[in-house]
Amino acid sequence: MQLKKLAKEGDLASCKILARSLVDSKRQRNRMHATKAQINSVSMNIQNQLAMVKVAGVMEKSAAVMSAMQQLIRLPEIQATMMQLSKEMTKAGLIEEMMEDSFDNVFESEE
Repeated sequence: MQLKKLAKEGDLASCKILARSLVDSKRQRNRMHATKAQINSVSMNIQNQLAMVKVAGVMEKSAAVMSAMQQLIRLPEIQATMMQLSKEMTKAGLIEEMMEDSFDNVFESEE
């Protein structure tokens, strides 16, 4: 409005100065918006990197726990124990089966 008023009055020097000032302020506003977008982008990247650092820390701790568990649990020993247990259970099953057959034969012969 002020620019139009100065133009009507014929004050071209003030009109040019005011027009330049208006153009400059529009440019600065656009730069501010672009800068704000860049700052938001940087902020999001920092948050993403922080999340990645946290994930890496958790994975490192998980690997340490798994390593400790592996040292505590000796797989070959457990495997050997399970094999031995399986053999013993098989023997017990066979013995039980043989005893049942024997009892069945005894009871059949008594009848």
